[in-house]
Amino acid sequence: MKAKGARMPAQENRILRLPEVMRLTGLSKATIHRRYRDGTFPEPVRLGPQSIGWWRAEILEWLESLQRAGAALDEARKRKAGHG
Repeated sequence: MKAKGARMPAQENRILRLPEVMRLTGLSKATIHRRYRDGTFPEPVRLGPQSIGWWRAEILEWLESLQRAGAALDEARKRKAGHG
């Protein structure tokens, strides 16, 4: 998941390390790693032989996509409940 066309000042689109990604998303280390391996989480950026991080803009975009998906699901449930 790349932040296509997203323009963010350089100081705001910085690389986040795992503890901050965990704090922002509320996900555990294992869940983050499993989701990016499954393709359902932004790919990490290799910082060195044994260190990775994530672009802040991509994490925020991912969180927004979850929010939009949740809102769409809620709307679908409301429509279904209104017809049943």
